[in-house]
Amino acid sequence: MFFQNKLLRRGLIGAYRAYARAVFFLPGPRIFVNSVAKSGTHLLTKILESRPGTMLSGIHIPWWQCHTAPVGHGPTPDFELDRHRFARYLAGAHAGQIVTSHFPWRPEIAETLRAAGYAIVFQMRDPRDTLLSQLRYILGLRRHFLHERMMSEFADDDTRLMALITGAPPRGPNETAPIEPVGTLLAHRVGWLGHPDIHVCRFESLVGARGGGDAEAQRREIQAVCAHVGRPIDDDAVARLIAKLANRKSFTFRRGVIGDWRNHFNEAHIAAFKQQAGQHLIDLGYERDLDW
Repeated sequence: MFFQNKLLRRGLIGAYRAYARAVFFLPGPRIFVNSVAKSGTHLLTKILESRPGTMLSGIHIPWWQCHTAPVGHGPTPDFELDRHRFARYLAGAHAGQIVTSHFPWRPEIAETLRAAGYAIVFQMRDPRDTLLSQLRYILGLRRHFLHERMMSEFADDDTRLMALITGAPPRGPNETAPIEPVGTLLAHRVGWLGHPDIHVCRFESLVGARGGGDAEAQRREIQAVCAHVGRPIDDDAVARLIAKLANRKSFTFRRGVIGDWRNHFNEAHIAAFKQQAGQHLIDLGYERDLDW
């Protein structure tokens, strides 16, 4: 839910969670959608919750609330999972309900999810487009913890985008959250790939023609992710779902164009990104080499 007002948002989410907790009759499994922030999670969850017997739980787990130390937020490399706290979050969802988060990779996270009977989906997107989407989101959402800093510390969108690429330390002792370099962000997410029981859903396959993708790839990806969570979907139902999604508009579901980064990255951004995360782009399958 997108609301500028924190209290209104908190109240509406609380009301929805109370409703979701009262729903016990859906078939399993429970579903865990993990992603890098702004990589298309909203699109994916809309697809999943459209399937019969599936709904959002209203639970989004702020991953730093599952850290072993009582800190508000900190560098990703410092993160250590508090299994008991994480398990309590997971227990709040019933069969057929979707839980979301943006956890870095830690083997014990996947182990805890498997033990709790969750189907796991990891959503990914070209990190260059992800950073651009993240910048738009931060600037548009006044309650975001980086909004004030982005607006006051950096002169324009070019310098703000560079800060998301190269990172920036906390501004003082009262601020625990750095702007993490994209290389660090990706280094702690690539571990979600390559596991046979974790479905990796690529935004580029999921977005379809409206975002510069391929209609057939979209159909295959929707069917694959739905089958993974025990909600198979036939071709006719996919076509109806795609038509419905094409008419949807929201703050978090507004552009989603593959390769839009090319319209906004200048030469300095490209050079900095290659230095920070060029190899990660290759490892993730978004480039063959550093000649881009």
